[in-house]
Order: sequence, then structure tokens, then C-alpha cells
Amino acid sequence: MNTTGQLDGTAVRRLGLGAVLLVSWLVATTATPVRAAPHQLRGAPQASSLGSASQQGRAVGQPVLARTAILTAVSGIVLVKLPTSARFTPLTGSTAIPFGSSVDAIGQGGVNGVVRVTTATATSGGTQSGLFYGGRFRLTQSPSGVTTMALTMPLRCPSSTARFLGAIASGRFTTKGRLAAASVVGTTRLTHWVTVDTCQATAINVAIAGSIRVDDFTQHRVVVVHAPGRYVAGT
Repeated sequence: MNTTGQLDGTAVRRLGLGAVLLVSWLVATTATPVRAAPHQLRGAPQASSLGSASQQGRAVGQPVLARTAILTAVSGIVLVKLPTSARFTPLTGSTAIPFGSSVDAIGQGGVNGVVRVTTATATSGGTQSGLFYGGRFRLTQSPSGVTTMALTMPLRCPSSTARFLGAIASGRFTTKGRLAAASVVGTTRLTHWVTVDTCQATAINVAIAGSIRVDDFTQHRVVVVHAPGRYVAGT
């Protein structure tokens, strides 16, 4: 089996300090109106939780391109709502879910949920995986293998604060906010990035490793942001 972007123990250990540094870096560089709330930052995955990601849950088969993903609850509280359901239910272990489902990894008590998302690639038998935390998103995948996490936590404009989604991944993964989308550059190097969305702006913060391609919907342009770096779309 060909595997792209799997979170093995060696790769995770390289980012062991990254989760800690990300918190201080975001606090120092992300100004209003795109500052993430403190409880969102405290839930960034630590090396211990990342290392156990591949050992969580039970075998549930392989993901199917543009049809199903394998979700694994790594830590904290993770909820899932299927396209045919009206409510979120807890995710335990590993579960195959259809695309179009919504995932809530906001967590409780100031601790984020962390979910591992494994999807198929366009290469027969290939898979890719990433960790996502601290936000609510709708999960989709194109026939080319691009897996998109679109932030869906409601923003009550103009007075709402921020919504947030953290990611550690390699492979064809994209996080999508109101005014910009962020996609991993390359398919083999782990990248740690954070998407912060407000009514006025979408901030993409790339920390520790890797590069992110930002599609700015307001300026109709594409910008590559290298770690450590930051891009803000909107005002």
C-alpha cells in the first residue's frame, strides 16, 4: 500500500516542541481582530497525543476516494454529525464516515478535541492523514484527492469573536475560512498551521515547519507562506 503523509512516530517527534512554540508564537503575532481565544490555543496537540494517533481505535477498513474518510478520536471530546443527521454524536475510536459530515473538535473545559482524519489519495491504495483540533468543520473531498475542512462554527457578525481550526498534516489537505483557504504545499512534509476566522478577516498562521498556499478570495490571488509566517485576507 502506498501511504502519503502518515503521522508516524518519527515525524511526530520532529514537531514535539512545535505545539508548545505555536501557542507563544500565535499570541505574539496574531493581533485583533484575528486573535484566537486562549482556550483554543491551550488545546494544541502535544507530542504524547500525536504519537498515539496511529494506535487509537480499531481497524475499520480503508477510506474510499470522495466517498468516505476514517476519523479517529485522538484526545478530548470529538463530535460528528452525518449528512443525514440533525445532531452531533460523540466519536470514539476509529469510524468510517461519509463526506459531507460535520466534525466538532472544539472540546470542553478549555481543552480542544483532536481528531485524526485519514482519506484516500488519487493513487490507487494510497492514503493521507492529518490531525485537526479546536474547531468545527465540514469535511469534503474532490475526486483528485484534495480533502477540505471548511470552518462552520457560526459567526454572529458584526460582534462575533473568532472561530479557529488548527492542523498538523501533509498531503492534499485544505482548511477553508470565509475569506481565504490554506492548502499544504507538497505531500511529504508535515506542516503545522492555524486558520483564524472573523467577520472582517481570515488569518493563516504557519508555524514551525512547512509551507502553505493561501488562496485569498478577496484579492483573487495565491500566496505561498513559509514557516514561520502569517497571511491575513480582508481588513
